[in-house]
Amino acid sequence: MNKFEIFIIVTSLPHIILAVITQMIILKTTKLNPNQKIINTILNWVIPYVWGFIIRKMIKEPVLKVYTKQNRKRNSNSNTDNWKTLTGFGDGV
Repeated sequence: MNKFEIFIIVTSLPHIILAVITQMIILKTTKLNPNQKIINTILNWVIPYVWGFIIRKMIKEPVLKVYTKQNRKRNSNSNTDNWKTLTGFGDGV
């Protein structure tokens, strides 16, 4: 093996691993319709590295948090959490 063949193997291996992981993300997501999945699959394999990072940021699943009454912090400038102020009853304290 010459140096060029080793270089090709070393640089293509991370690309293949990243492309397979990104391909699994593309196929699992519900945010893309079938045509978009086909286009993203083609771009994933044609544009090495770059498209994999772009698509992983674009279709990243949102982190949903549940806010309970005890977890909410009341803003001192707004009385939106006080039902008495909203209905006109009471002084809003």
